[in-house]
Amino acid sequence: PAVIDLQGAMKPWQLKRKAAPHLAASIERIDGPERFRNFCANRRACLVVGFKTAQAYAGAVKTLTPILERQRGVRAVAVDTTVWKVKLDPRLAGTKPKKGGTRSDQRAELLCLARQRGGTARGGAFFRASAGELSEQAEGVEEFLGRCSEARNLIDFAKSPQISTRPAEAPKYRSPSAASGTAGGTSGTSSKTPSSSSGTKKTGGGTKGSTAGKVSSGQQKSRASAFGSDRKSKTGGKASRADVVGSRKQLEEEDEPTFVALDEEERLAEEERAAEEEEDDADAEEVEL
Repeated sequence: PAVIDLQGAMKPWQLKRKAAPHLAASIERIDGPERFRNFCANRRACLVVGFKTAQAYAGAVKTLTPILERQRGVRAVAVDTTVWKVKLDPRLAGTKPKKGGTRSDQRAELLCLARQRGGTARGGAFFRASAGELSEQAEGVEEFLGRCSEARNLIDFAKSPQISTRPAEAPKYRSPSAASGTAGGTSGTSSKTPSSSSGTKKTGGGTKGSTAGKVSSGQQKSRASAFGSDRKSKTGGKASRADVVGSRKQLEEEDEPTFVALDEEERLAEEERAAEEEEDDADAEEVEL
């Protein structure tokens, strides 16, 4: 029952306007078991409209609304069978007509649930539609609703109908070995790049180190040659004083001092030459071939 606010309704047409929306024939959308129980299972006569698509629901509403205006004893409800599953007694569920092709999925299914007048026995029946749209079978639908309202030619059942949420589809199983293989292939591919780059860095470092070693040895040789030439020029081009047999005698005869000190100018000249050689060596390290 619905509560109607009659405040301000002073004339009959005002009362009719307020009550018309509640008295008009309609198909109630079901959104849960409690609503199904109140609007269908506990009613004397109920028409269950099962649909899977919006197109099927719209076609059923368009066809059934005028018929329900004439068959006021039947209450109609709509159940989305992609979300809800209707549980019926096995005796009644066994009489469900088989679907004929994919076209039948686009058409709503009609089920009548009614209680015998003056008794508690309940019965039900499915509407056996022929090929074609539901709108093309309006006469057969109206006759079916007439029998449902009077509870005639129905199949008795004991268990009260219910609805429950349709279980979600289980995700596809994927073996752990396949998943680990995919992950391993990805990580192996990613690990190859750093190793190759590190190898390149090591090669570059080794080349640089070998070049530095060659330059340092060359620098020592150049310094030794420069020092030897300076010693030779200072002694007047004489042979180097090696510590050999008889050298002491020769040293005493020439009265040459054992230690020779370089004067300031020669020392500065030697340092300038060494600095120039170091700059030349540094320039050689920066050259890229």
